[in-house]
Amino acid sequence: MLDLSKPNDLLSFLEHSPFASQKVVLFFGGSNHTFRLHLRTPYHGKHTAILKHGKPYVGSITSLVFDLERQCFEVEALRHARQILPQHSLVSVPEVYLHDTNAHIIIMEDCADGSADTSTLTLKEYLLRTEGPHPSPPTESTARTIGNELGMFLKTLHNRNNDKADVLDFFDNNKQARRLFAWATYGRLHSTLSGADAKNVPALCDPLFEISTSDLEQVGHVAKEMQELIDTSRETLVHGDFWPGNVIVRLRHTTSHGEEREEVDRVFVVDWELVKPGSRGVEIGQFVAELHQAERFCETNASCTETLRVSFLTAYKEGTNVDMQRVASSAMVHMGAHLVVLTPRVWKWVEKDRIREVVAKGVESLLNDSNREVLKTSPFSVLLSSDST
Repeated sequence: MLDLSKPNDLLSFLEHSPFASQKVVLFFGGSNHTFRLHLRTPYHGKHTAILKHGKPYVGSITSLVFDLERQCFEVEALRHARQILPQHSLVSVPEVYLHDTNAHIIIMEDCADGSADTSTLTLKEYLLRTEGPHPSPPTESTARTIGNELGMFLKTLHNRNNDKADVLDFFDNNKQARRLFAWATYGRLHSTLSGADAKNVPALCDPLFEISTSDLEQVGHVAKEMQELIDTSRETLVHGDFWPGNVIVRLRHTTSHGEEREEVDRVFVVDWELVKPGSRGVEIGQFVAELHQAERFCETNASCTETLRVSFLTAYKEGTNVDMQRVASSAMVHMGAHLVVLTPRVWKWVEKDRIREVVAKGVESLLNDSNREVLKTSPFSVLLSSDST
């Protein structure tokens, strides 16, 4: 029996298909073994494609079930997003070429175009970039463009689906998306701060991170409320894992008068397995939390990251006729939870004191989400401004 997580077996599987390949290159393993296929014959004019082969668990945690039905939701989300996005939008999603439900594979468009004058990287990598063949961070202009286009993308996704009962009903069947998303933040929030999960958050130990009993109790109440929101919200359709690591930026490099330049060629939003009905504010809060971490931990690039955040929120707000204080409030809470839970687990190479400072900021956000004066000085202040320009 072929094991499609192994390159040689995958080559054999593809041999008599339109995706027969000269070679396949694995660049991610875990829940999805993701390969770049170097095709023998171009498909839709492209010499490469991306193949995701799913496994029924989360990452390398084989005991944490992640049903392969998730691929059906991802494929439908990608197709749906391509239908509602403007034809010439800078931000798009990969085209799905094939979904094989028996082999648990999705073959889709490669975000890289294979030309020598382009390169691809995640938005997170771009915002943290300080070394490499093109070491400079995004210019202010480029950051503004990316932020603006991503804001319009997310606004389109949210505004075009908030009243589509058939769309929401279909993706509401992705029950595990709600469960896993809630666990990743609110399921670990109390244990992160109480010291019960000390082995996974060493930066918060020795000494134990200080939080009063009353504040810890309040955090527990907030976590319960937010878990209920994630479990039940049908406010609109959300990507479900919208963060800079799931945004692929394709750059085009040119030379003018001996000076090297780069500009954004395309932007792709990928990894839609957690798509579901959900909260606008929670989706925005996750993205802004990640930008806050980048600002704090890569200070040399902080200005362009701030520019991206402001342009993102400004573009999202324009033409969105909803209660923006409510959106900002739930975004503030989720940013706080994300900063508390993910910062000490993901940014382990950062100095301990700086991690604790960001976690403290997260706690502050969790406890002050409904205070309008606090919101007006928060990263979400743009959403509350009467002047959206």
